[in-house]
Amino acid sequence: MTPWQMAWTHLTRSKAQSLMLLLSLAMSIAAGGLLLRIYLLTQSRFTSLAKGGDAIVAGKASGTDILLGSLNMEAENPHPLPLVLFNSLRAGQAVKFEDGTIVNTSTFIQSIIPLFYFAKYQDAKVIGTDLSFFNRPGSATLELKDGKYFSEKAINEVVVGETVAAENHLKVGDRISLRLSVMDDRKDFLVTGILQSTRSAWDRGVYATLNGAYAWLSEKAVNHPIWKTDILHYYLIYMKPEGFKPLQSLINDRTVGQLISVSEEKSKLAELTGSGGQLGLVIISFIILLTTVSVAGMMIIRYEGMRLQSAILRAMGFPINYLLKWLLGEGLALALGACLLGGLVDLILFYPLVNLLGKAVPDPSLYPSAIWLSAPIWLMATAATVLGVLLPFRRLYKVDVHTVLKGL
Repeated sequence: MTPWQMAWTHLTRSKAQSLMLLLSLAMSIAAGGLLLRIYLLTQSRFTSLAKGGDAIVAGKASGTDILLGSLNMEAENPHPLPLVLFNSLRAGQAVKFEDGTIVNTSTFIQSIIPLFYFAKYQDAKVIGTDLSFFNRPGSATLELKDGKYFSEKAINEVVVGETVAAENHLKVGDRISLRLSVMDDRKDFLVTGILQSTRSAWDRGVYATLNGAYAWLSEKAVNHPIWKTDILHYYLIYMKPEGFKPLQSLINDRTVGQLISVSEEKSKLAELTGSGGQLGLVIISFIILLTTVSVAGMMIIRYEGMRLQSAILRAMGFPINYLLKWLLGEGLALALGACLLGGLVDLILFYPLVNLLGKAVPDPSLYPSAIWLSAPIWLMATAATVLGVLLPFRRLYKVDVHTVLKGL
């Protein structure tokens, strides 16, 4: 009988012990895989964050929600802002408030970009904006891979992000059907350009003119109770030196909007995801360590009763490497079965767990989250199992054949 056949025979004979080892290892693999995939999903949210401006104006919300909603396209129903405030800030006009206070904003802002989430194409967000979105200060300009930017006054033209174009096999000149976010209405738009990849959330967007967005909303009589169709969701702002503090005081204290610093909120998000990620990795390490100790302990107990059997085999001329192959065969069979079972549990529980966590993690459909991301856990669990097998082998190797057989 080969050592591999011997390993299988021993596993099937010791059903209760084998099942306990298998379940213990499988649950550890499932827990480690779930934690690792959620950690990678959370990190993807941070690494895909788009570059845009020094500050962002949005409706009242937490800084993290504003940052992720605007630069990671995670907002579903952002609070609207009045277009008239945007126009005043862009024109550098003096803003007069009801209490008589007049503030000159021209000294605060270098450039300001409008964003209006109004429709969807497949799973991609459609954002109304203008040419300032592409032509930004300095080296921040978004280049085209093909075609041209939309015409400023057009009402049915779009520029498509590189990822959206690749996933939907789009090219310049194609017509795509957009769906209005607030109601089930569709309209065809012409693709005039495809953006060069930015390796960020901008690749997952479709960009139309504000004229097109407002015309569609007016046609369907979709109006804000106060500002009608003259609304935006975010202003991306490139600041002048020392302009942030006075503009923040103006926006936060005297308007319905809120101004956040992009760099400050990115630092907070990096600290939050980094701390959570480190904790997750520590927990994963403990799970694998406990698995190794558990497997090794159960293997030692299991093989203590095989001292006589191993002594007889060695007395019959079986080499020591026969025992090694036997033990490795059992360990690898257990590891393979546990990886299959643990991977299945990981696959089944991942999406319910993500839904349970809610906004703490991003939408898995937007980021890498495949079951194969758990592969490092499978490899570590296999290595832990092999290590757990080698410990009892060392004890069996030192068995004195003559002493053990003397009592027969």
